[in-house]
Amino acid sequence: MSSDTFTHRLQWDNSTGFFSIAGLNMEDSGEYRVQNMDKHMVLESIYQLTVFNPVSRPQVSSRNKMNPTCSVLCSVQNGREVTLSWQREGETLSHTSSPDLSTLLSLPLEIEYNSAPYSCVVNNTVSDQTVTVKPKEYCFGATHQEVKVQRDAYESQSENNMEDGSNERAADELDHMLTQAGLKKVQNLVDGRLQVNRGKQLTMYRVWIQCKYRKA
Repeated sequence: MSSDTFTHRLQWDNSTGFFSIAGLNMEDSGEYRVQNMDKHMVLESIYQLTVFNPVSRPQVSSRNKMNPTCSVLCSVQNGREVTLSWQREGETLSHTSSPDLSTLLSLPLEIEYNSAPYSCVVNNTVSDQTVTVKPKEYCFGATHQEVKVQRDAYESQSENNMEDGSNERAADELDHMLTQAGLKKVQNLVDGRLQVNRGKQLTMYRVWIQCKYRKA
């Protein structure tokens, strides 16, 4: 205890007999021996001191924003006895920790659109931090791009041909085309209209299919 390391940091309360160390840092962790000496005996007490850093605020990112679920990832820098968890309405859904203090703790979760808010919680013995994730705002609040596509779908001799499922096939083909272009459908067919252009020997069907798409 006579080391310069504790100069002006070590204090003793003579009314309680307790020692205290001010300005703690991680290097102060370890075993301490306190000796109480009088004329007849020496009493020695051993204390194990563990110093903790306050936990960092977790970061939440979203992935695969698709109805009706969305994948989110909560991450935080690891530390001594740090635990990372997902919670909802007081219930722990999942948690993780690691003895490797240099690693980044990460915990994914699939959240539902109509669910109650989720909480990403990081804590250790001395502190905790929480980030609240509201599904409707966090994952599904992005503005969808309205895509209205006109294309020549099918040629046939008769309007009755559109009653055999051609409209559905056109929708499937359109969905495939837009997926290849980097758009993903987030809502089913909401509007399909058929316009018939009559020629001398040919009826041309143009199908307007309005869906909601957004960037993948």
